[in-house]
Parts: sequence; structure tokens; C-alpha cells
Amino acid sequence: MHRSAQYFENQESLSSYSQLSASSLVKVLVACVLVLSILLIGTVIRIDINGEQTKFDEHVGNLRNHVYSTLLTNQTILESFAALLSVVGPHDKTVMVQYVHNLVQRHSKIYLIETVNRIKRSQIDEVAQQQKAMGNQYYKLKAYVYNSKVHFVDVEDKAFYYPIVFMEPATVEQRERAMGLDIESISFLRRAMVESIRGGSTVMSRPFELVEGDFGYVMLHPTTRKASIDADEEQLLALLVIRAIEMLPDNLSIFPGTTTILRHPAYLPQENEGILLNMVGELRGNIESLLFPKLTYSNLVGYDQQQFELDVEWQLGWTSISWALIGLVVMLAVVLTTGVFIYGGYYRKNEENLERARYGLFIMTYYDSLTQLPNRPHLLSHLHNILINHHSPEFKLRVMCIEVKGLDSMVSLHGEVVGDMLLVTLSSRIRKLLSETDFFACIARTKFIVLFENSVSAENLSIAENKIITALNEPVFIDNNKIETDTTTGIAVYPDDGLEVKDLIKRAIDSCR
Repeated sequence: MHRSAQYFENQESLSSYSQLSASSLVKVLVACVLVLSILLIGTVIRIDINGEQTKFDEHVGNLRNHVYSTLLTNQTILESFAALLSVVGPHDKTVMVQYVHNLVQRHSKIYLIETVNRIKRSQIDEVAQQQKAMGNQYYKLKAYVYNSKVHFVDVEDKAFYYPIVFMEPATVEQRERAMGLDIESISFLRRAMVESIRGGSTVMSRPFELVEGDFGYVMLHPTTRKASIDADEEQLLALLVIRAIEMLPDNLSIFPGTTTILRHPAYLPQENEGILLNMVGELRGNIESLLFPKLTYSNLVGYDQQQFELDVEWQLGWTSISWALIGLVVMLAVVLTTGVFIYGGYYRKNEENLERARYGLFIMTYYDSLTQLPNRPHLLSHLHNILINHHSPEFKLRVMCIEVKGLDSMVSLHGEVVGDMLLVTLSSRIRKLLSETDFFACIARTKFIVLFENSVSAENLSIAENKIITALNEPVFIDNNKIETDTTTGIAVYPDDGLEVKDLIKRAIDSCR
């Protein structure tokens, strides 16, 4: 609009207003102020609700990331313990206790790690004597009746039993109740056990009430001493008991009007048996539920072996609105605008912090904290991608497992710190012998994996293997201590030794022994 036209319009407006009485002018101004106030109040409310949506999204994102990280950590802990059982078997209690103790030092939220050993009916007395000799004075073969109250009964007469023969860290009460418990006597644990043995993979049970009254669930993983469910061979299973409360962050805020539910995906929302966790904040009133929106989130969290349905609801209410700001909205319109910009900067800062947290979570999830090498999940993902992208019959992939022997005895002699320094030194030696195209990972405390792709021949691989063994067998000097190690290697070749990722890694590890 031209300035001249605007000037004339303003003059005409002033002329019109001058014809109005004072009372009419007041009414018009009051109406304008009222309309403006209503518009500004509506804007404030809209901004407040958007802010609550942002807070809700951040809350759900943090909760989802923590649950996923916890599930992944539990999976890694269980698989590493199962790998230990595959090597030492069920009778080397000292090694298993020390191993669990080391795990608890690194993962303070570990609740219980257990071992289940299948025994024949004819072995009941023999196993009981073995357990007593190993110091398990509370061992007694028994069964649970799991209904409204848990109580013990005598075991049924059957061909096989699946008693708990090891549990750490455990209280006296836990040992009295659980040592010797035939987990097959509990129907939902039996279903999970059968599925785990037949699939050769990790399976989680439905949620249930633990002995202490908390809710939790059990992860089961068979060892490589695998048999079918009906065979006569020995069958060992590693169990990890998880308390539901440990799935949540320590600093989780429970907002008024929030409901957070974590449940087993095999159960419908109305089936209480599937609920692992149900946290409810302060309830909102009926008027609040009528006037304010409800924010909701529902999705699966986890991966194939472990998945939970995460349902979060947040009923907004009176506390979601900035009443003080609304009371000053007409007088402080400019301040309100400035506050919006400040809030935008605050939100961006939170997003940056969240991104840094995600990156930190990625590093924690996919890299070994001691050697800074890719860890087992990273290796599985990388190897999976290689096999997907190479279908040529001529393609060869060689998987070398390197295992350092005698670390436990060395740690007992020189201490944990020296053991860590030794592993860092040995991993550095290996890395110097590899090319840029070789993928080097640490899958357990004393186990390393190297992937050699198509360009490495069998002859060159043998040379590389000898170089690695020679380098690792050279003495290491730490704090004036001369430390010598023993190293074994094993090799699996794709596709000769297997077509699946876990088969190749298992074949390479088995070749080390």
C-alpha cells in the first residue's frame, strides 16, 4: 500500500472515530483488547501444549533408548556367560563365580545369573552329592506351584529334570528357594526353555513375580553343548534374571497424568499376564480429561530375541498451562515473544544433547570399552552385511578367532589392572599386523575375531596366523613384570564351514580349542 493511500485511510478512520461517543470508543477498545487477549491466550496455550509434546517426545525417546540399551547389554551378558559355560561346563564353580563377579563390577544392575543343567532321573542323588561337594549346601531338587502364591512341591516322576545348579550374586534366601528348582515345573519357563533349546538362541519368558515380590522376566540361552530337547546328552542353559525396575533410567521423572507400560508383545493390552512394568503418575480429574488432549506413544522396543511393547500416555491438565504468563499476556506481549525464542534455543540445545547422547550410546553399544575395538554386536552386523552383499560362488570369507589363554591366573597373580593393560597391548599388536581392509573385533574379554575377505589366500592367511601367534607369544613387560601368554587360533571359511553369521563365528571359536 502506498504511504499516501495509507495516510488518507488513517485520516478517514480518525474522522470516523471522532464521531463516536466516549463510551462507544471504550467499548470498541475493550472489545479489541478482549479479542487480542483471547488470541494471545490461545497462542500461549498452543505453545504450552507444543512444549509438553516436545517434553513428551524427549521423555519417550530417552526411555526408549535406555530400554533398548539395557536389552542389548543383557543379551551380551547372557551370551558371554553361555560361552563361558560352553568351555568350563557346570562344575567349575570357582571360574563361574569369578566371572560373574567381574560382570557385576562392570554392570552393577545385574540381578541374578543362573545355570540350569538337564539331569536324568537316575542322576538325582549323584547330582545332589556333587552340588554338596561344590559347596551348594542349599541344593535340593524341587518344583514350584506358581499361582496366586508360590510354594514348593515334590518333583514329578519323569525322565529328565532341569534344576538350577548355579546362581550368582544371590542371598541366602534366594539360594534356599531357588537352588535345585526344576524350571520345567513352571509352565511359562518350560515353554521358553523348549523354544531356546530347539532354536539354539536367546528366548525370554513372560513377566512374572520374583521371589522378593518384584516383577521381572528370565532370558534363557543354550550353550554350545547343545542337544535336542528329547536327547540323552548333557544340556546346559544360561539364565539371566532381570528385574523390571532395572529397565528404567535411575532419573526417570513420573509426570502427573502419565502412564508407562512395558509388556510382552505376545500378549494383548488387556491381558495382565504380559505386563512387565506399569507406572502411573498422579491421576487427572474428569474436567481435565475433557478439556485437554492426551499424548500417546506405542511401539516395539528391542530386537528379534528381546522385544517389548512400550506404551506411554500423558493426559495433559491444568499444570500444563503457564497461568502466570496468561495473567500478564496483554502487558507482556513482547516478553512473551522473547520467551518463545528463548524456548526455541533451549529446545535446540536439548536436541543437541540428545544427539550427543545417542552418539555416546552408539559407542557404548558397538565398541569394547577396554580395547576400543568393535564388539560382538558390531561384528555380527558387519559380517551380516558382508554376506548379504556377496553372492558370487568365488567369494571367500575367512573368519579367524584368536583366544588368549591363562588370563584368569595372570589376573590372580598381578591384578585386574595389569590384566587390562595386557589385553590392550595384545590387541594393539594384532592391529599392527592387519591391513586396512581387515575387520578386527573383540567379542569377549579374551577372544578376538579377524575377518579376511576375498583378497587373502589360504597361504597368506596361514602366514598372517603365524605372525599373530608369534607376536602374541612374545613376553609383555608391565610394571617390571614379565608376562607370557599362550594363544590359540581357529579359522572358519565361508561358505565351506557355514552360510550363517553365527555358524561361522561358532566354527571359528570351536576351532580354537
